[in-house]
Amino acid sequence: MKTIDGKYYVLDDAELRSAHKVRREKDSKNVLRCQCPLCSANRKKEHRKEKCVAVYPDDGWGFCYNCGNWFWTEAWYDAHVAPKRSGHKAKEQKSIDLSLLRTDFPQAVVDYFEKERRLPMDLVRRMGIRWVPRTVDGREEIFIAYPTFDGARCVNVHYRPLHKEKGFSQEAGCDPIPWNVNSVVGHDTMIITEGRNDALACIQSGYEAVVSLGNGASSRMELFDAFRDTLFASVRTVIIAVDNDEAGNGAREKLLRYFGSARCRVVEWHYTDTESQSLCHAKDANEVLQQGGTAAVRACIEAAEWSPIVGQIQVEQWEPGLHEYYELGMIPEGVTIDLEQLARLEKLEKGYFGVTSGFPGSGKSTFTLFKALSLAVEHGWRICLYSPEKFPYKLLYHELATMLIGRRLARDTVDEETYRQAMTFLAGHFYVIDANRCKGVDDILDAARQIRLRFDTDMTIIDPANWVDQTQAKGGDPLERANYIIGQVVDFAQVENQLTWMVAHPRKPPLMKDGVAYVPEMWDIAGTSDYANKATWVEILQRDFVQKRTMVYVRKVRFGHLGCVGECCVRMDEDSHRFVGFRETTTDSGSVIQYVFEQADHSNWLISKSLQQQIEW
Repeated sequence: MKTIDGKYYVLDDAELRSAHKVRREKDSKNVLRCQCPLCSANRKKEHRKEKCVAVYPDDGWGFCYNCGNWFWTEAWYDAHVAPKRSGHKAKEQKSIDLSLLRTDFPQAVVDYFEKERRLPMDLVRRMGIRWVPRTVDGREEIFIAYPTFDGARCVNVHYRPLHKEKGFSQEAGCDPIPWNVNSVVGHDTMIITEGRNDALACIQSGYEAVVSLGNGASSRMELFDAFRDTLFASVRTVIIAVDNDEAGNGAREKLLRYFGSARCRVVEWHYTDTESQSLCHAKDANEVLQQGGTAAVRACIEAAEWSPIVGQIQVEQWEPGLHEYYELGMIPEGVTIDLEQLARLEKLEKGYFGVTSGFPGSGKSTFTLFKALSLAVEHGWRICLYSPEKFPYKLLYHELATMLIGRRLARDTVDEETYRQAMTFLAGHFYVIDANRCKGVDDILDAARQIRLRFDTDMTIIDPANWVDQTQAKGGDPLERANYIIGQVVDFAQVENQLTWMVAHPRKPPLMKDGVAYVPEMWDIAGTSDYANKATWVEILQRDFVQKRTMVYVRKVRFGHLGCVGECCVRMDEDSHRFVGFRETTTDSGSVIQYVFEQADHSNWLISKSLQQQIEW
């Protein structure tokens, strides 16, 4: 037999040659029985030849049912443990004298375990639990002692006062390693509880590889480090069975980070009562044992679900939406605004990112505001605006009010009541981010996120993109910082389920190309090509000041149910700042001969269409 670090034992091949195979009726698992190299020589004469060690050669471990020690087989140790221990230096642990602890349990301790905790005393004794009297405030009190073994040595003792929830202590100068850590040898599944009595409840319920955190929920995860390449070498699944309370939630998160979500299952302490068929809830494993017995504990542990992997999309997140498509037989189209020529090209939906670009003076900002106001009036959307160019912000609201009422905002054309109604509507549908306080993309999006939480907004507009301060953006050069900004905006749109729109200027282009006015492409947007790469819609505006019309070129639509690539012609009414469409006159070949301007709409959008027909302005 080999001894590793003075505390772990390896059965050599010579000791296993004297073993005999056990015939098992329930399963065909390979099990051998042999004498224990640690305790057999010291047993009574009539028991010295008993083969008290059960060895599982396929799993590489063995257990002595007399002295309670665990063993590796030599083949398993050489193949799986030794390669990971190259350069390993054992840390010297303090050794505890167990002779100072008592095993003659008084009736109060027996009642505590058997009546209160529903834990039999034979289990308590088998797990090495003892007790010790101590004087506290002049009175002698009973403290239960939970020895912690690392291999065959006791390296710590945790003391718990009887019938008290406070006053826990442990030996000074000892590292708080997991309690009952030896039980993990050779197992591929390990249960971790928060307290020792919870671990006892799991062991009583039939589980072997059960450990408890050394200092409860406040334990540091470093207590597992010493066993990563030894006792935990064969562990593939970790069942986290901590308490269902705030402290337990914190411990659960620490354990998930340490062991990794991929191999962790999480226990929720609730079960169905067999008699009443009602759902019962409990705080921890021992409470479940007290309420429902070992069957309830097993039901909770067997029902433990795999921890979600951070970053993985779960089926439950997208299947309901897919089923909706299945029921409809189609993917629903996005919403449109009451501008027929644009409605066939752009069907807007929350959760996506769009870009408007064009030369200065092409009407990018006004056109974007017109679309936003149309969404607010026609679909009840609420809009979050970052628009530093519209400073002071009374100019922004003046433009919105003019669009909303359909007239020049003045007392001779708009009465006081209509003005107040317009202000009420705008205050309830448009929320402006202060550009003097929020300059970087992180500040802007954080403000937009808080506005969404309070006011349930549907759309966020950043106009223009070049006003976003790049000092908060990550990256070493302007291109990397611009890409970071676009990535953050796209993530914001998807996570917050916002239609997020940016107005971006193009780079300085040639004024003419092939003898005609140059129309910028989506790749001409200044800063980065990610505007075109990551956007769902890209529209380019080109204004003809002579013909008093604006061409809207929709250069990109990512999905067919959200529109199509194409172009349309619109015109801005100078009085209302609203855009109206043209009727096209075409040749037989489809070429446009002229655009016939539709009549400007000066109706008050606050009034229903049925009433608008009765009102003469």
